[in-house]
Amino acid sequence: MSKLTYPDELEAISNAQWMELHGDQLARGGVPPALHAVVAKKLNEERFDAFETLAMDDAEEDTRILRYWGERPVAAYETAWVGDHCLRFGHQRDADGALKAHPGLRLRFGSMAHCDDDDVLDLCVWRFAKALPRVVKGPPTFYLEDELGCAFDYDDTPNGDKPGPRMGSAVVVCRRSGDSFTVYWPTTPLTKGDAPVRDPFPAHAPGARRDALVAARNAMYGARMFRSILTPEGGPSAKDRWAAALAARDEQTLQWRAAAEEKTVENEPGAPRPRDGVDGAALKVFTDADWVKNELRHAAFALVDDVAAADIVFVHSGGGQYASKITKDQKVSWYAYEAALIRKDHLASTLRMAGLEDLAPRPTFDLETELDAALGAMAAEYTPLPVPAEVPVNPFYMLKPYDLGRSIGHCCTNSKHCVLAYADAGGYVLQRYVERPHALPAALGGAPGRKYDVRVVALLRSASPLELYAHDHVYVRAANEAHDLAKLDDVAVSLTAMHLVGAEARHPKTADFVAAFDAAHPDRPFCDVLADCRDTLRRVFAAAADQHAGFRDASPTARAAYGCDFLLDEDLKPYLLEITFAPAPLWSSADMPEVVPGVADDIFACLFLGAGDRVTRC
Repeated sequence: MSKLTYPDELEAISNAQWMELHGDQLARGGVPPALHAVVAKKLNEERFDAFETLAMDDAEEDTRILRYWGERPVAAYETAWVGDHCLRFGHQRDADGALKAHPGLRLRFGSMAHCDDDDVLDLCVWRFAKALPRVVKGPPTFYLEDELGCAFDYDDTPNGDKPGPRMGSAVVVCRRSGDSFTVYWPTTPLTKGDAPVRDPFPAHAPGARRDALVAARNAMYGARMFRSILTPEGGPSAKDRWAAALAARDEQTLQWRAAAEEKTVENEPGAPRPRDGVDGAALKVFTDADWVKNELRHAAFALVDDVAAADIVFVHSGGGQYASKITKDQKVSWYAYEAALIRKDHLASTLRMAGLEDLAPRPTFDLETELDAALGAMAAEYTPLPVPAEVPVNPFYMLKPYDLGRSIGHCCTNSKHCVLAYADAGGYVLQRYVERPHALPAALGGAPGRKYDVRVVALLRSASPLELYAHDHVYVRAANEAHDLAKLDDVAVSLTAMHLVGAEARHPKTADFVAAFDAAHPDRPFCDVLADCRDTLRRVFAAAADQHAGFRDASPTARAAYGCDFLLDEDLKPYLLEITFAPAPLWSSADMPEVVPGVADDIFACLFLGAGDRVTRC
């Protein structure tokens, strides 16, 4: 059969045509092949019959249980039911916009969460959102089902063996309208009044579930057997499995270090390099960074439009399209293999190999290569529900893409199912969430208990011997709302309430922040915190140079600026969150609440002239 083009949305199509358009989704979602024709007919004819067969039982005031309410018993895989529209989105913030745009959705989800309309986004959306891996590389797709789907109990046991009748489910996206629907089907016999749980492996009969998962994970992750969540009876505990996985990882680290070329980098401060330019002659600068074009005013530099005519090529990491045009005499703004610092997975490895893991939130795992250890860590610290009142909340973890900034693609979760979805998507690290961060001093106003981080600009003039500086003016970025662990959902949450947002967060001016900080903590003034941040940067950059010859032996013409973000915990210890390449000096932008003139001049004077105005040696 020839490939079918997508018909117009309003044009009627046959059930067979619908199947040709959507059959791949049914197969990918685990819908049994014997039910494909049933699902195709109901969805094509828009027969949403789930409410005719399934019902919600308000067993308790704040709990709803989904029950099978059909008049006759049904066998496993006998039929399928289709639920009404569900909300599908690529990021939690997309759901925010959808609910604001459609008042009907707000009413429905508010009803599900037993809350007022105004609280829907906080109390309903993230609680019921489920992560699904994408077919192509990228973050998972999330979806939020209707009232029926949100009333489902989910089997969260390690091997998927929670007792009781079971129901499979899948999401199908109509490729003509873009609407999403949920499909349900029994995977065990159901009789009237049964309360089925959602089956995590609906495509397989009970006896084959575990074998199927092992086979799938073997194919994806090699011979590791997915031991962290598949424990044979009488096997080692989660804590023992985690310890074994960490021991294996540390042994591999030692082997890597033994095989690496031994070369110690000089870390002690020495005399700055002499001026690179020629006295009396302005250095010509070619750049693709708007902040340089707009802010660089230093008389020793002149902007040019031709790469070939430039003394300095200050462009994005790695040089991009300009790398092939660089001559050996031109100064460049990047270092070879600086991914050792600016990619989150490589940074974690760099810190681990140098024994510096305590400088960042730990533990940190690469989900593509260390999934066993990551799941073992979660299992060792996880308290089965219900959590006793005296037991702290299960720890949360941040999921971060390897090489994206500004919180793009970030997720906070304590759900292993969400972690598995991100692992399948690929390109993520898992990092322990700092659950007790230091809050902005109350004297700065705004909501009490607001979380913040500190951006420090690091200026690298040489990797070997190490010559590293930090700009004296830092930038404090604050959240809008108070930090509250109760708002961190057990699946995935919007970052608005717990992470850093734009200028509307009313970031404090640095001088005001420092004054309030020092007044609140006279025994540890902010200058001491900054000294610790600079010490951290010195050790981290030295470790990168020590481990990676490409970075260490970069051309003597390399110079680079990096944005280094720190978070303070409640004990005022700074943790390095991430390093980004060539940051825009945010405090020089008119869009920000604080404008500090001359920052671009300071950066260029330090990097290319060896000047020390408003910078401190690390």
